[in-house]
Amino acid sequence: MPNQNPPEERPAPSQVAKKLKEILYSATEPREWVRRLIEWGFRRLTPEKLMSAIETNYNPLLIAFNHFHLQHPLVEPIARLLLKMYWDIAEEYLLDVNRVRATLSEDPEIEKLVSTPEGINYLNRVVPHCYDFLYSWTWER
Repeated sequence: MPNQNPPEERPAPSQVAKKLKEILYSATEPREWVRRLIEWGFRRLTPEKLMSAIETNYNPLLIAFNHFHLQHPLVEPIARLLLKMYWDIAEEYLLDVNRVRATLSEDPEIEKLVSTPEGINYLNRVVPHCYDFLYSWTWER
């Protein structure tokens, strides 16, 4: 799927770096940043993007990868290293569909989408794929 984010909606790499730094420095312990980063990524999904993902069975993690420049040659090795260091946190988060649903449901419009039978089925199917994708990206490249 081609990048669907118009350039003006995508944060610049410097904005991503600033947010990463903010998450790192605000975490009460270093391991917490992984959970906060994953939650931040899920919270950046708009209702329109999530609806499109539900309709096409698209992995929302791929949207986040494009949106946050995680394939950028300066960002990718750092992100992969940090995920390897704190993989257990990412794993715990992405193996819990209810936790992902709760994070997404913080937005009332998205809560409506993920509370429908289609939304529930979608999350039950796609969250394991998010885990598999992130595992492969982190460990097998």
